[in-house]
Amino acid sequence: MIRDILGEWDISQIDRTKKTSLGRIAFLERDGRVVVVDTDPDGAGTAARVEFDGAAIRFELLSAGSSRGNAHYTYEISLHGPYAFGGTRRRGLLAKTPITGERVGELAAPAPAAWAPPVVAPSHAGELSSDFSGMPGSLAEAKARAAEAAERAALAAAEAEAAQAEVEAAAALENARRAAERAAAARAAVAAQAPATPTHPVAVPVTEEALAALPAPTEPPAITPGSRATAAPHAAAAMRVTHRLSGGGSTIMAVEVFPDVFVWGESYATTDRLRGIGWSASPIDTDERIEVAARLLQQATLLRDSLAS
Repeated sequence: MIRDILGEWDISQIDRTKKTSLGRIAFLERDGRVVVVDTDPDGAGTAARVEFDGAAIRFELLSAGSSRGNAHYTYEISLHGPYAFGGTRRRGLLAKTPITGERVGELAAPAPAAWAPPVVAPSHAGELSSDFSGMPGSLAEAKARAAEAAERAALAAAEAEAAQAEVEAAAALENARRAAERAAAARAAVAAQAPATPTHPVAVPVTEEALAALPAPTEPPAITPGSRATAAPHAAAAMRVTHRLSGGGSTIMAVEVFPDVFVWGESYATTDRLRGIGWSASPIDTDERIEVAARLLQQATLLRDSLAS
């Protein structure tokens, strides 16, 4: 890349669709180092050293002196093939502006160790030739070179936009990967704190706090005349859990022995009563079982018949 930058380059500034020429610079090799100079005889100063950092090339130049002094410019460019480069230029501490560069002339051997501005022969009034036979060809050649330079500049701008889009896409993918990792870590933390699901039927104890939050009736419900009371089993039975009762930060496993009649531990209640104290019943599919006393089944039976009548 060090050899590829040697030579003269025309620099232009890109402002949306407008392109403004900034002059011409030359990269030279002196004493084993690459330096850059301004080829404008009126604005050329001392040669500036060129720094290479991977694909980036950096250097600083001073503009031509004026009543306000010299302007200090910092350049950062990268080659887009042997005939073009793209990059940015910044004046002092101002914002960076995009620029492009186009090689002047054909790519040849490395530039000589020393460089001097070309000598322009003075014009002599009255000695101008009236022979314009060569002008059409020169004009056509100039137009062809201008079209080729414009095409290279457009290609360089497109490559710069593609590189920027690739960087943004890579950043988006990295953000998505980190978000997925954070979500997986959060799910793992929740799973670690969740209680283990029993693998065999167990009796679910009813804590004193849960009973206090959901007071149970101490007396069987009143039976209205004509109710159809049926006999209940006398012995306790192990019944499969059908619902989960939730409320007040507590959870209780219960059995729906009759439609809208739930029993658990030493308590029983209807759906309306649960809803009235802010509790809810959710059906679950499990093989767990709890012991239900015969007395509790009898009270639930009486409650069912009372509701039916």
